[in-house]
Amino acid sequence: MLLDDGAFQPVSVGGAELQAHDLFGDGSYLVLDLPGHADGHLGALVEDSVLLAGDAGWGHDLIEESAHLRALPRAIQHDAAAYVTTARVLEQVAAAGIRVVCSHDAVGATELLN
Repeated sequence: MLLDDGAFQPVSVGGAELQAHDLFGDGSYLVLDLPGHADGHLGALVEDSVLLAGDAGWGHDLIEESAHLRALPRAIQHDAAAYVTTARVLEQVAAAGIRVVCSHDAVGATELLN
């Protein structure tokens, strides 16, 4: 499935404003625009409880450090400034009680929705 910019609508997630596409039309699975790491980088909010953030952050425990990236990690970001902005959004979402899981987090499949 390809989603163009028109498929995304503004939505508030944990008090943060994001662009989202409601994949099933029932609010259970939102595809979120999480720019910065890669061109077109997306995440998924599952049942308003878990945000699968992919590479929007190195790990959930390092999100707060995103503004202090060293030269090499900063250089591999598609847009380093957007990466930092997305990290702030992830911090806000996590502070609202939504679990943020990044691709480098050591989380097994059975732990994701617990």
